[in-house]
Amino acid sequence: MKWISLLWSIVLIGLLTLILAHLSSRPSDSIIDPAFGYGLIAWVVVCIVSPIILALRLFRIIRSSSSFIYILTGTASIAIGILGLYLIVPGDHFRNKNSILLILSINVLIGLFICIDAFVITIPGLRKNISKGNRQTDKP
Repeated sequence: MKWISLLWSIVLIGLLTLILAHLSSRPSDSIIDPAFGYGLIAWVVVCIVSPIILALRLFRIIRSSSSFIYILTGTASIAIGILGLYLIVPGDHFRNKNSILLILSINVLIGLFICIDAFVITIPGLRKNISKGNRQTDKP
C-alpha cells in the first residue's frame, strides 16, 4: 500500500507542476508571475504542514507509516527542498540566502526522515505484532 501511496503522491505533485508550468507560460500583466506566487504558496504550505504531520506521526496520532498524507508530505518536502537547493545554491543575489538554505535543508531532512520511516524502518513501538498464536501466557 505504501508504494501505491508513493506513486499517487508523485502523480499528484507532477500534476501540480504541470498546472504551474501552464500558468507560467501565459503572458502576465503583473510584476510577479502568477505561477511564482502559487509556487511560493505551495512552498510555504509544505513548510508549515510537514512538521505538523511529522509531529502527528511521532505522537502516534497517525499510526500507519503508509498513510497517503504522510507519504505525500514527505515526497513534497523532498521535491521542494531539493529543487530549491538546486536553484538557490548557485545564485548569490538573495538577501536572506542563509535562512532560505536553512529552511530548504530542513525540508529535505523532514522528507528524508518521513521516507526512511515509511519505506526502510519504522518508529519503534508503533508496530504491535502480537497475534493469538504468539502470545506468551503467564504460567503459574
